[in-house]
Amino acid sequence: MSHSTGIPRNVNSLSKSYFWKSSGVPSQLQDVPFGDDAPGPQREGAALQQYFLRSMPPGTELLKIERVENQKVWQKYKLHRVQVQDEFLSASCDPAQVELWLWHGSNDTDAECEVGFDSAHTNLVSNVYGAGHYFAFDARLARYFERDRRHSNEGKLILARVAAGWIRVRDAITLHVPKCNNKCAACCKFQPCAQLRASELRKPENRKAPPGYHACTSQHGTELIVYKDDHAYPAYVFTYRSELPEDPYKD
Repeated sequence: MSHSTGIPRNVNSLSKSYFWKSSGVPSQLQDVPFGDDAPGPQREGAALQQYFLRSMPPGTELLKIERVENQKVWQKYKLHRVQVQDEFLSASCDPAQVELWLWHGSNDTDAECEVGFDSAHTNLVSNVYGAGHYFAFDARLARYFERDRRHSNEGKLILARVAAGWIRVRDAITLHVPKCNNKCAACCKFQPCAQLRASELRKPENRKAPPGYHACTSQHGTELIVYKDDHAYPAYVFTYRSELPEDPYKD
């Protein structure tokens, strides 16, 4: 069975830079110094700043980086990651390739840092690759999904550790009824289409990865989806100021 999707699987150096200052009980957000404010050589902050700015528009101002130190959520994620790494070892694959660092934008950043990603809040209207947690390889795409901040110059993004494992390219669910004239899922307000999408997203096969896989991606490989809450960990929060986001699917 081939698990190749063409997605770059290089291990990012950030995976070795885990600088917690507390026990994570209770959960805390710790400021990460970067740039001119960093005292001495700060490899963590410099790497994070570079990773963020390389896919954001020119002129983006990074205001703050916070490290999420949440022991309860971290332990659940770590357990799942170890299980996937064991599967890779059993298949003679490199377990270091299991984890990816990906961007996540939403309206629930604070809650996600406090309790982790929660599938109870999964969108049943516009999630075209199943009812799961969506992550982006490009920070601009994640920025677009901060829906409440689309008309604001300031925003927050999560950099998540995602146990992607083996990834399957999947087709979109059925988004529209035949008589619909608007084929854009995000802006289609036709009630029969909304009912159809909600029905599709409630089906068990659209709430999990296919058998033998841990995650899915689109045909273009622009996003990655996991379907369980403990398959990703919100590692850092970036507060920034940037130009208003354009639709990245048209870029």
